[in-house]
Amino acid sequence: MLNYSDVRIGSNYKQWQDGKCITLTFCITEDCNLACKYCYMVGKNSKRKMSFDIAKKIVDFVLQNEYLCQEDAVIWDFIGGEPLLEIELIDQLCDYIVAKMYVMNHKWFDKYRFTFSTNGTLYGDPLVQKFIEKHRGHTWFSISIDGTKEKHNVSRIKKDGSGSYDDVVKNVPLWLKQFPNAANKATFSHNDLPYLKESVLHLWDLGIKHVMANVVYEDVWQDGDDLIYENQLKELADYIIDHNLWDKYGVAFFNPTVGLPVDGECLSRNRCGAGYKSIAFDCEGNFYPCIRFLDMCFNDHRKIIVGNLKDGINYDRLRAFIALNWKNQSSAECNVCQEGKGCGWCVAYNYEMSTNDTIFERNQAICKMHKANARANKYFWRRFEETTGRTSQMTIIKSSAPNAEYLKFINFITSDHVTPHCGYQVAKKDVHELSYDTLQKGIRFCKENNLVPVFLGKCNHGLKADKNQFFELLSSKEVYSQNNYINIYDNDVRSVDEGSNVAILLIDRKHIKDIFSFCSELSKCKKRTNLFIQDLPNWDEGSISEYDTQIVLLRELLEECINNNKRYHINVLSDLIYLQSPRDCGAGTTSISLAPNGKFYICPAFYFENENNYIGDLEEGIREIDKKYFLRRLSPICSYCGISNCSRCLYINKKLTNELHIPPKVQCQVNRIHQREAEKLKDFMVMKGLLSSSNKNLIEKPEDPFDKIYLQKAKETPVCNV
Repeated sequence: MLNYSDVRIGSNYKQWQDGKCITLTFCITEDCNLACKYCYMVGKNSKRKMSFDIAKKIVDFVLQNEYLCQEDAVIWDFIGGEPLLEIELIDQLCDYIVAKMYVMNHKWFDKYRFTFSTNGTLYGDPLVQKFIEKHRGHTWFSISIDGTKEKHNVSRIKKDGSGSYDDVVKNVPLWLKQFPNAANKATFSHNDLPYLKESVLHLWDLGIKHVMANVVYEDVWQDGDDLIYENQLKELADYIIDHNLWDKYGVAFFNPTVGLPVDGECLSRNRCGAGYKSIAFDCEGNFYPCIRFLDMCFNDHRKIIVGNLKDGINYDRLRAFIALNWKNQSSAECNVCQEGKGCGWCVAYNYEMSTNDTIFERNQAICKMHKANARANKYFWRRFEETTGRTSQMTIIKSSAPNAEYLKFINFITSDHVTPHCGYQVAKKDVHELSYDTLQKGIRFCKENNLVPVFLGKCNHGLKADKNQFFELLSSKEVYSQNNYINIYDNDVRSVDEGSNVAILLIDRKHIKDIFSFCSELSKCKKRTNLFIQDLPNWDEGSISEYDTQIVLLRELLEECINNNKRYHINVLSDLIYLQSPRDCGAGTTSISLAPNGKFYICPAFYFENENNYIGDLEEGIREIDKKYFLRRLSPICSYCGISNCSRCLYINKKLTNELHIPPKVQCQVNRIHQREAEKLKDFMVMKGLLSSSNKNLIEKPEDPFDKIYLQKAKETPVCNV
C-alpha cells in the first residue's frame, strides 16, 4: 500500500488513545456566558451547577465501579454551559481525582486526561492558565471557533446579541502555543452555509492546522441548502488542490471513506459509544448515556437516566445502548445506502425526534446534506488524482471493499377488567366494555384483512360466526360457550375444566412456589399448559432461585409423563425441543390488539399500561410499524440467541430497558433456566428413543446473548469520539 503520511487532507484527527478509553463527562454548570443560536442545550439554567460534594461522590463511585473501570484509560471531561465559569471548582475536583487515583494505586493514575469543551472566551483567565500549568501533559482544550468574524458572529453571540469572535480569537495564539496540534470545532447551519469555504481557510490562516468542521444533525435544513453546501465544498476543494494545500492542512469534510457504500463493519458498529464508552453526570448526581440525554437538551422528551449516586448504575437501561448499532438503528434505506459511509447522526437527537420514544429510530434530517458532502468529497479526490497523478486513498478503499411475518390475529379486549392472558396485569379503575359497534367494525376489519378474531374474555354480543372463525380466551371462572376456547387459570387451579385441551396458567411472584403443584393438577385433564409470568419486572434473585427450583420439578413431571406414556406439554420446556424454528409471542407481527376504545395496540399490556400507546384505530387503520422492533432476527440482542421459544415480551422490554426489542437481564435469566432444563429433557427423550441424538434445535450452552455483544463492544472503537 502506498505511503500517505504526507496527505494531511483526509487523515483522521486522532484523539487520545484512539477512543480506547472511557469518557466521563461532568456537566459542571448549566450556565453560559454566550447564547449560541444552534446550541442543542435548549433548557440551560444559570442557577444549576455541581457542588464539590456531589462531584467528589461521583469520582468515588466511578473509581470503585467495575463496569466503568474496564477500560485502561479515562478522559475526565468537563462541559457546561461554559465549564470555565467554574474553573475554581474544576481545579479543586481535578486535584481530588489525581490524589484519589494515587492513594488507590488505580490503573488510571498515569492514563488520564482532563478535557474541556469551551467557547474560548475565558481561556486567557489567570485561573485557567494556572490550571493548565498545574496539569500540563494531562489537559486538552477544544475551542469552538466557527470561521470568519462574520460567520462566527451569525450564531455564536453573547446574551446582549453582540458577536463573540473578538473575545475568542484574542486567545487563539496562546491556545496554539500551549497545544500546537489542537483542532477546533466549527459548526455550520442553514444561515451560515455561504461562509463555509471562506471560514475554513480563515481558520487555517489563524494557525489551526486541522478543522473539525461539521453540519448540525438537527432538522433545520431548507430546500436548496444541499446545493449551497456542495458548491461551497467544491470551491474549497478547488482551492486546496490549486494551492497544493492537501499536505499542509486537514478538514473533516474530505475523508476517503465519506460517500462509499455501507458495509458489514458499518452496520455492526455504534456511532458514538454512548452508555458504554461514555457516561455523563448532572449537577444532582444523576447518570446519563451522554451529555445530550440531560433534560436541558430536550424540548418535549423525558431525559434518560441510567443511574444515580444513591442506587448506582441501572444496567438494564444500558443494555439498549450497548446493543445499538447502525443496522438496528437505521431504516432499510440507510442500511443499503450506496453513499452511506461517513453519515453522522446523534443517538440523543434520534430519541428526541422519535415517534416511538426510542433510540432505535434514526432521524434522517441530515440525509441530503450528507449526500451533498459525498458528491463534493468524490469531486475532491478525483481532482487530487488528476492533479497529482497519484491513486487516492478513496480509490484504494473502494477497490478493496467486498462487493416473513404476517399479521394473522387480532385480540379483542372485551373489558377493562378482563382476566389477562399472558405476562401483564390489569389495574384499570374505569370499566369500559367492548361495544357492539366497535365489535362489528373490528369483525369487518378482520374479514377485509383475512384475520382471525381472538376474544380476551367472553363476547357478550351474541356474535354469530362459525366456531372455526374465532377463539375465546376465558377465565376458568367464566361460563363457557360452545365455541373454541382456552381456559385461563389466574394463580388458581381449584376448578379445572375438562372441555379444552389447552390451559393458560398465570403466575405472579407470590405463587412461584405453586407452579409445580398447579401444573401437576392441570396435567390430569389437559394436554398442554402455557405458563406465563405476570409480574416479572418485580422479581428479585430470590424469585429467580425459586423459579429455577420449580422448573426443575416441571422437567421431572414431564419425564414422569413420558414414562407413563402420557402426552403432556409445557410451553417453556416442550417447545424448545419440538419447534423447528425460533418463535416468540408474535406481538406486533402476527397479532395486535383492539381495545374497547376502538384503538389498536401492540398487545393488551400496552393498553392497560397507557391508553396513549396505540398504533392505529378502526377509522384510520394500523400505521406502518418499523419491523426491526418486532422481528427476532432484527433484534440487536435476541438475534444472537438460539433459544427456540421465548416470549421476548415487548411490554417487559419497554418497561425495564425503555426499548421494545431490548430484553432486560431478568427475562434472559428466566429463559436460560428454560433452556438448561429443556436440554436435560431432550437428553432424556434421546435415551428413551423418542428423539434423535442428531436433533440440533437447541444451542449447546445457555449463554446470555447480551454477554457476547458486550464483550465485542468493549473491544470496539466507536466511529465518532468527539
